Formats: sequence, structure tokens, C-alpha cells
Amino acid sequence: MSSSLARTKRRIASIGNTRKLTRAMELIAMAKLRKGMDSLASRRLYLGEWRKALSLVKRQMAGDREEEAKPENGGRGHRLVIAVYSDLGLCGSYNGDMDALLEREVAEGDRLIVIGAKGDRLLRGGSYRGEEGFPPLSLRPKGDELYRFALHLKKEIDRGAISKAFLAATHYVNSLRNEARFEAIYPFDVEEPPFSWESYAPPELDMDPRELYERLVPDYLASFLSERIEEAALSEQSARRTAMETATDNADELLDELELAYNKARQGSITQEIVEVVSGTID
Repeated sequence: MSSSLARTKRRIASIGNTRKLTRAMELIAMAKLRKGMDSLASRRLYLGEWRKALSLVKRQMAGDREEEAKPENGGRGHRLVIAVYSDLGLCGSYNGDMDALLEREVAEGDRLIVIGAKGDRLLRGGSYRGEEGFPPLSLRPKGDELYRFALHLKKEIDRGAISKAFLAATHYVNSLRNEARFEAIYPFDVEEPPFSWESYAPPELDMDPRELYERLVPDYLASFLSERIEEAALSEQSARRTAMETATDNADELLDELELAYNKARQGSITQEIVEVVSGTID
């Protein structure tokens, strides 16, 4: 009985130490989540205004509007998919949801660029074909890194190496839900203005709309990637907070059960010793 009590006591101590870690990770993720939430709405608004402005410039470019909505390189080349994973684990189904999304959306012949250490296994294992030559990106990219990446992407599309580019990333919905989405990076859909195009008086531009459009696209792509990567990082913290909260609750339940079992076994051991003393079996 004493060895059983010792094993139970060691297990209680082990689970207690694990609970301290999960609780600490939960609090850290919660702090990072609150910090990121402060700027999420403004980042989304900024990107939305970027898209509207670029759409209006694109509509002023010479030629039919329907023709301008098609890929500028005529659809040549392969499709490129940029997938945003996490660098760390212990974030629930965050990376698993990305795996499922890529399995549904990525077709044969597509190339893949992975951001985040947890997604590198897809390329190492040969599950997907990687794209080479692009500047590296991390989950905390700087502005100049994003611009170089976006500029290289635009050049590859213009020369026909890439026909379309997509982003697979996790969107933050609320504190309990994140959603892995697959969306087009380029060419993007032209947003319909909230007015009749025939009655619209476009602003006068100081340069040709096509030239202005070509200059603005890399900046838009950099802004797009920045917002989506930061939102994916926010979703990661949300998923980690939920996972660690669940782990802490499970540890609390297990500790309660073990402490109850330990107390029962200890009380039984004491009772047995008293019975043996009273019966005279122990000197």
C-alpha cells in the first residue's frame, strides 16, 4: 500500500507541475491575444480601403472592364500557394486545419511556399512541390521583407512563371473560433462600387492608370500579406489559449480525482495499521 501511495503522490506532483506550465502558457497567449486585438479592426479597415482604391484605378485602365479582370499574363504558368503555419506547437487544431485545407484546395502541379516552422515538414516529406527563388518570410516579417517578396511575386506573374497566387491562412473569427481560408492573392477580384459606373466621375490621375496600377500592386500585395500573416498569428494565440485552458481544466479534474484516491488509500492504510495494532499482530 505504501508503494501505491508513493506512486500516486509522485503523479500528483507531476500533474501539478504540468498544470503550472499550461496555466502560464494560457496567460501568455491571452496577453498576446489582447494586444493583437487592439489593432485587428484597423488593419482590416486599412486593407479594405487599399482594395477599393486599387479597384477604382483598375477600372480606369484602357480596355474592356471584363478583360481587365482576367490574369494579366493570360493565365500562363503554374499556381502558387502560400501557406501560413505556426512556429510552435501546443495550439490545438491550428496546424491540422491548415493540413486539411491544403489537401482540399491544392491541385497537382501547384507550387507551395510555407511560412512557419510547423509547415516545413510538407516540403521535406515530398507531399508538395516547393517554389524556389523567393525572398524568405517569417511570421514576424518587416516591411522591407514584405515589399521584396511582393515585388518578386509580381515579377514572376508578369513574366508568366506564375498564373495565379493564393494564400492559405487562418482568420480570426472570435475568441473561440478560427477559420482556415483559401483566398486569391493575385489577380484579385475587382470590387463593385456602391454606385452606377455609368454615372461615376472618376478622379483625374497625374499618370496613366496602367502605370499607376503597376506601381501600386506591390504595395498592395505587401499590405495584404502583412495583414493576413498578423491575423494568422493572432489566430494562433487564440487557438493556443483555448488549448491551454482546456489542458489546465483537465489537469484540475485529474488532480481532484487523484487527491481523492490518494486520501482514500491513505485512510485505508491508516485504518489497516490500527486494526493490526488492536488485534496484536504488530509488536
